[in-house]
Parts: sequence; structure tokens; C-alpha cells
Amino acid sequence: MCVIQEFKTSAENVETGDEGGSKRDAFQKSPLPEPSLDNCRCCGRLLLSEQVYCCIASTLQSTHIIFTGTLNIFNSSLARLSGGRLDVHSDLSWNGLLDASASTITTKQTRFTIDTQLAATSWTLRNSTLKDAVFTFHLPLYLFNVTSDLAEEVDNDRHGLHFHRGTFISNSILSQHVDQCPLCNVRQSDLRNLPNNSTFNLGGLIRLNPQSSRGAGSHVTICDSIIDGSSDLAIETHLGVADIFRIADTIINGAWNFKGFDGADILSHSMRDIHGSSYLLLGGNWTLYNVRAKDMTVDEIIMHSSEPDGHIMIDVDRLVIDRLWISSSTSYIQLADTNAYTIHQIYLQNFYCAEFSPVRGGIPTNFSDQLESDSVCSKFVGNSSVSVNYNTTALYVTYVPPLPNITYGYSDGRDTYLRAADVDDNSFYCTDYSLEFYDLLVVDDDGTRRLITSSSSSVERHYYYKTGATRDEGGCTHKRVTIHLKKKDTDVITSKEREVDILPGDVVENQYYPWGNYNETDFWMGALDGEDSGKIRVLWNATRVHRPCGYTAELFTFNDVSALVSKEDVTLSAVQKPVVGCSVKTNVLPSLSIIYSKDGIYLRRPPYVPTPYPTYSPLTFLFPVEPSITPEDLSHIVHGATVKLDGPRINCPCGSFQIIMMMRDEKNISWTRVNDGDTLREGNHWMYLTGVCIASGDDGIGGYGRTVERELNVEGPSQLPSWVVPVSTVGVLIVIISVVVAYVVVKRRRVRYHQIQ
Repeated sequence: MCVIQEFKTSAENVETGDEGGSKRDAFQKSPLPEPSLDNCRCCGRLLLSEQVYCCIASTLQSTHIIFTGTLNIFNSSLARLSGGRLDVHSDLSWNGLLDASASTITTKQTRFTIDTQLAATSWTLRNSTLKDAVFTFHLPLYLFNVTSDLAEEVDNDRHGLHFHRGTFISNSILSQHVDQCPLCNVRQSDLRNLPNNSTFNLGGLIRLNPQSSRGAGSHVTICDSIIDGSSDLAIETHLGVADIFRIADTIINGAWNFKGFDGADILSHSMRDIHGSSYLLLGGNWTLYNVRAKDMTVDEIIMHSSEPDGHIMIDVDRLVIDRLWISSSTSYIQLADTNAYTIHQIYLQNFYCAEFSPVRGGIPTNFSDQLESDSVCSKFVGNSSVSVNYNTTALYVTYVPPLPNITYGYSDGRDTYLRAADVDDNSFYCTDYSLEFYDLLVVDDDGTRRLITSSSSSVERHYYYKTGATRDEGGCTHKRVTIHLKKKDTDVITSKEREVDILPGDVVENQYYPWGNYNETDFWMGALDGEDSGKIRVLWNATRVHRPCGYTAELFTFNDVSALVSKEDVTLSAVQKPVVGCSVKTNVLPSLSIIYSKDGIYLRRPPYVPTPYPTYSPLTFLFPVEPSITPEDLSHIVHGATVKLDGPRINCPCGSFQIIMMMRDEKNISWTRVNDGDTLREGNHWMYLTGVCIASGDDGIGGYGRTVERELNVEGPSQLPSWVVPVSTVGVLIVIISVVVAYVVVKRRRVRYHQIQ
């Protein structure tokens, strides 16, 4: 039996008083009737709606208790709820002890307050569940093996638990957000968070399992709190569950063992403005700032420049860092002169080559000769290293790059060049290609030393290093030198030596591309049409391919199509490009690389494509034309210095027809007519004529005909002081001389010349 009295709270009871009054006023103003029965036993269903329950001792076996209305009062010195259910749908004043086991307590996601008017009041929940329970507790609470759980669609932060009195939690799983806990004792439990502005006594294994929302990464944040840890405390998060763990403005005493997950690919946990006399054992990655403790051991400290002043204050008697991860050259750890510190591994995330100090002050202690140091660059380049030195002033760390990836050198007789391989992004940032911090030392077999202090040229990250040629170096030199990397302004050699071949520059750096020079009758390159549209055919005469320094060309490679030089014919696919204003498509001129051989030695000339310059404008895009646009029956008449050309009319598929003329004398000197007043010396001359269809504009778009050769003989002075090319039958025949294949040599000697205009 139990006594239930009607208890109707008036509006005055709830709302009166000063502005800002709360429902808690009703708890304080409501009467507290004396229990009228010594022992009450209830089972089944108990419904209270704005009523008072009074009983000295209550045994509630498998009872479903429902509180509705605005306020209910439950007075019982000791109430035992076993295997029951407690539905709270009103504020509740509970006076006395509650011992609930194997029960479910819920508010159906609506917040209600549980308060008391009796000092000897507390709730003890064992093996029970807080289901969709959103409570503000103003009474002591003991939770043993309790599970707190909310529906997934509920905003967990707005439906958290408020603990305003001392709370003891053991072997429990609270998936709800805890908003406040002025005095929490937690042992061996799983929590969603540790609340701010709270005080904790923590022990055993504490798992922090924050919940992500809408696919975003989750984090745990603790601010303005006091934490005392027992000797067996271990705090743990789980990969993929807690991305970030942050602690700020907090006092930590006792032991603190955080078992975080590590790895450079995740964001680091952080401690900021931490005070106390704790023994911190921090697992995982941490960013620290202004931390004071008795002793600290950290798996990994990540240093970055997020702080305005760049430095990290750590005040501990002893600091052990298993791995120091440095991602900024400006941030550093500041230690007091009496702080002992030990570092086992140092890892550089940045590529900065200058020396910097990640730790300043402190006493280096137990630094092993086996201190490991590495950098992210070791993934991308070989032979890089990290130099580490230390004293009581600072710890000094320097990234030491490898030698630039120099593949070979060559000379032109005046200067000698070292050529680096093409540079990708990672190699560029991990190597001092610009020689900002290091010099290149070149040593010959005879001990001659040459110092290169800067890169000679850098076009699209193609680096060259230039030094003066020695007496034995020329365009056909083939020898070997040794190179070193030397720190600037010192004699310190920082890299392993490497041998580099100085190759014949006339072979490996020549710009031989015989098509389009308008002076080779056995060479032709043209775009094809019809079924072969999108292809280019290339013809050559193997016996007339040049032999620099006595080397023989063995293999031509056009883009990615190779052909033996002896084959003299190859057809290859090309990249097509439309022509504005014409109905034809053009094929991009292919690059040419050449393999040369001599005495069993093979050398490669890198891919080369002619590029326009003031006296030479080659075609760089080809459209289909027939070789016969330069007709074989093109006739000429030589009378003194007068030349007359005859030929048929040519219609081009795009652009206009032109004849490009080259001239060579018996001394093999090629020249071009540039200005009126140039002269033609008497003797034998060879004229080369190439018909070309050229599109309008300066884009180098056109097609070549064949090149034909005619011999001219100038015997003596003429009464006709000019060389005339009439255009009577060719139509609009334009005489253009626009190419210099070798160089112009005109020396005034005591011989007779014929005027040309």
C-alpha cells in the first residue's frame, strides 16, 4: 500500500518570483508531506499526474511508473525499482534514495528536471538503460553498467545530459553528450565526450567515442576543466570515430595516459593552456601549446606555424618525444633551461634546406647515437638526409638534399654545361636545383676543381649548370668528371660524389632536323590525306645524314615511332589541329631524337623540334600537299647575274604558293639575300628551290613540296647589274629567302663581285 495525494501546482508556484524564475522554484515551495506508510509494494502500472507519492520504503517490482503533468513529487526514503520502466514526462522532485536495476528510464527526447529537497537523496542505476532520456539532474547520481542511448535522428548536442551534482559512472556506455558535470568520477566507461567547465576524477580505461554527423569528422573538445587521473588511467579514441581530441584551459593532475591513433595522414590532437602536475602519456599525434606538467611522454608532436609567434611553450621536468614531426621551419618548442628532454625520431615534412631550431633551451638527455631522422623527401628522391646537432642552447635540424639529378654534361669549347634530368614537382622541392644553399663542385681526373654557384638556365624546369671549359674540352670531347654538393661558404661536402660523363656537345646537343631547311633534295616530310589522313610521311637519304664528330646516326625516333636510318622511309600518326579559314586539318610537326654510334659507343640526341627565330621560320603544322608542287620542269636561264624562272601555276588547298630559294657556292657557304646590295661572287653556285603552300599569318602552317637543285655559273662582270626573278607564268610567285642553314660569311676580298638586288 502507498499514499498518493493530489498535488496541483498553481501558475504562481511555477512562474512567480523574480524574472528568470524557473520550475525549480516549485520544488522548493511545494510541501513535503510525511510518508504515511512504512512499506509500499507496487506492481503493474503506476500513473502520477501532478501528485505526491509518500512511502517510507517502496518496492516496485516490474512496475511501469509514469509521471505526467507539470510537477510530481516522489517521497520515499528508499525505493527499489527492479525490472521496471520509468517514464518521466514532467519535472520531478525526488526525495530519498532510488535503487533501480534492470530497468529503462525515458523522457521520449523531451528535457525534464529531477531535483530534490532532501539531503539524503540519490539515484543509483544498475544494469539499466537511459532510453531517449534528456535529463537535468540536481541530485547525486551513481551509474553502474548503464547504457545511455538516443535515436539517430536526434541532435545529440541539444539532447544531452546535465549533471549538476556529484556523479559516479562505472562500466557504463553513455552515447549522449554530457553538457556539464561539476564533479564526475568515471571509471572504465565509454563516453561521448568530457564536458567543459567540469571536474573529473578518471580511472581505468576511458573510451571516448564521439559521433559524426552528416558524414563530417568528429572531435572531442575539453575546455576550462580540472582532471585528476588515477595511476591506471588510460584514455582511448578509435580510428574513424574520433578524428580530433582537443583540450584547452584545463588543469590536469595525476596520471593521464591517452591511447590515440597515430599516422601522418590524420589531423592531430591538441593541448593548449594546460596546467597542473600530471604525468602525461600521450599516444597519437599532438599539437601542444603552453603545457605545464610534471612529466610528459608523447608518441608524436606535430609542429606547425598556426601560432602567431610560432613557438610552443612546454614546462615539464622531463619530456620524452618518440617522434618529432616538423612541418614548419618557423615554429619551435621552448623549454626552460632545467627541462630535460629526449627525442627518438625526427621527421621533416617540409623541404626547407636552411638550418633551423625546432627545440630551444632544455637539456638534451639520453640522445642515442641511433637517433633516427628522416624526411618526406626520402619517398621521392634518393640520397637525401637530415642532419641533427644539439647543445644546451638548441636542437639544430637541417634537410640535406641530394645532388641535382645531372645526367650528362657537354662542352662547346668555350663553356661546359651539366644538364639535369627533367624535374617533377616532388624532385624540384626536394632538391636544391637553383643552388640557393649549396654549390656544385666539379673535379677532373687531373684534380682540376671548378665551382658552380648557380643554375645557368631554367626553362620549364630544365636546369643547366655552366662553368668555363678547360683546354681539353670542345664540341667532340668525351670524358668523365666527378661532382659533389658543397654547402655554400664552407668546405663541407654534404653529398656522395657522382661521376658524370661529358659527352660530345656536337652530337648530343645538335639541332639537326633536315626537313624544312630548303636545301636537301633527298629529304621530304609531308602530311597525308585520304585514307591516311592524320599521318605524316618522312623520307630521307641515309648516305647524306650528317655525322657529327664521326658518329653515325643509327635510329630516328619521331615522337614515339622509331625507324632505322637505313630504312629511309617512315609513316607515323600525328596530332591534328584545324586551320581557321581553311577546310584542311594540319598535323603537328613531330619531334626527332637520334641514336648515334661510334666505336661501340651509343649516344642519344634528345627530342628536338625546330622553333622559329628571326632568320628562320620553319613550318610547325603540316597540311597535305603533293611533293610535285615544286615542278621538275622549273627552268632557269643564267646570263651574267640574271636568272629567269619558268613553271606552271600552282593552286594550294590553303594559303598561297611560294618558292623558297637557298644558294650555296663552291666553298659550301650558304647565304640568303637580306638587303639590296648583297653580292654574288663569280664562280659556281648551287640554287635550291622548294615550293611551299603557306597559310596566312605567323602560325607556321603549310606544306612542303620537294626541293630541286640547279647549278649556276657566274663567269664575269655583267652589264646587267641585277638578278631578276620574273613571275610571268607562275602567277603570284613570291621570291622569299628566309632561311639561314649554317651562317652568313661575306668577306670582302680583292676579287670581282656582281651586284645583286
